[in-house]
Amino acid sequence: MVEKSTLHIPSFPTSGTLFSGFTLLLVCVDENFNVIRINPALAALLGTDMAEARNKSVWQHVITGVDGDQIEKRLAYLPDDEPGLWFASELGRADQRGLISWHLVRLRCTAPDQPSMVFSGVDITAMLHAEQQRQATAIQARAIVRTAVDAIIVINQRGCIELFNPAAEKLFGYPAAEAISQNVSILMPEPYASEHNLYMENYLETGVASIIGIGREVTGRKKDGSLFPMHLSVGEFQLEDGRHFAGIVRDRTEVNRMQAQIIEVSDREKQLIGQDLHDGVGQVLSGAAFLAKALSTRLRKKSPSESAQAEQLATLISSAISQNRQLSRGLQPLTNADELPSALEALAMQLETVSSVKCAVRVRDWPRGMDLSTSTHLYRIAQEAMNNATKHAHAKQVEVGLKVAPSGLRLTIRDDGVGLVRANYRRKGLGLSIMQYRARAIGGRLDIRSTHGNGTTIICEIEHPVGRQGKKNHGPTKKTDKISKTSQAPASD
Repeated sequence: MVEKSTLHIPSFPTSGTLFSGFTLLLVCVDENFNVIRINPALAALLGTDMAEARNKSVWQHVITGVDGDQIEKRLAYLPDDEPGLWFASELGRADQRGLISWHLVRLRCTAPDQPSMVFSGVDITAMLHAEQQRQATAIQARAIVRTAVDAIIVINQRGCIELFNPAAEKLFGYPAAEAISQNVSILMPEPYASEHNLYMENYLETGVASIIGIGREVTGRKKDGSLFPMHLSVGEFQLEDGRHFAGIVRDRTEVNRMQAQIIEVSDREKQLIGQDLHDGVGQVLSGAAFLAKALSTRLRKKSPSESAQAEQLATLISSAISQNRQLSRGLQPLTNADELPSALEALAMQLETVSSVKCAVRVRDWPRGMDLSTSTHLYRIAQEAMNNATKHAHAKQVEVGLKVAPSGLRLTIRDDGVGLVRANYRRKGLGLSIMQYRARAIGGRLDIRSTHGNGTTIICEIEHPVGRQGKKNHGPTKKTDKISKTSQAPASD
């Protein structure tokens, strides 16, 4: 019969390979708690010979640092149906610190000269150190999360918030107690909030991610409903209860404002330089060309050779005027906002002239009354996208669309090139960040849709920059009619 704190057996094997082979720490004692035998594992741990501990008090020579009298009293009053006594003791060696967990049970052996009790122990020193290290690491991690300048948010695979650090509280306006257990979509504007659960399900099923492990700029939504630009980096990790995702959020409002200001100042300087070239250098060159032509006319009868030289000089000056005009137009492509459609068509013609790319422009319902800054930013976005299509994507066809959509104004640049890989956007120096900044500077949003080998579509949308009155329909150009026969869809869609 075996009970929990008293073991009824014929005899206990204190000799032989069974006792010696135990990896547990074993010590058998008599009714007076004197040692009968310790096993090799315990002797090695104590640094003693098994014979040295025999017939000595277990509390003085084996299990030290505990109140033996108190343990004996507890054992005396312990019913048989109770589990044995559990207690811990420090390792009794000066050169080694440690902790041992002991379990004491009574023996009721029918054979003579058998031990009355047996202690079984486990050295939990390494386990204790590991737990202490784990606790220290956890404390350190909590301190880092708590004091981090960036917002840190952890969600589970259902999208529910599990961690919301103080920086996240400050950034989004939600107390941690209110945010935790809610779906992370409360921090997103529409339509992303409604689409987030579906995106999570698709990712968990397919493993195809658009932001995890990459990081990009997105729009966040605060508790008061206000929106702000933020950079989001997301990582994934696995715990026993499933997959979890940690997001690090950084507010980009001030950075974007400064970047937009830098771009605005740069554009203003370009416009001033372009205007100076046009009004200053251009006028001087025009005057010089006029004088050279007049001189050629006057010298035609008196000195034909000198007249020819003057005519040659006039031709060179005219060439300089043309180059100055092109340089001025590059620095100042627009003098008023309504020139954007014609400027895009001129840009397309220039692109076709210097490359083998076929470029089409389609403008629908162009709104009058737009400010010059917005038109200039749209022109620069289109210019950068068209340059990328020819230089990096090796496109054969480029389509530019500009129209008023129900949601506002939409600029679309589509090419049939090799496409872009999102992870290489920044590394390849494609100017996409500048395009993003320009879109934000005019209150717009830039969407880049590209897969390797299937071309790239860049869409810039601005919510109602002007009213719909005074719209001008330029219609398709001849080039557009020619290209649209082979394209899959119009660029202005």
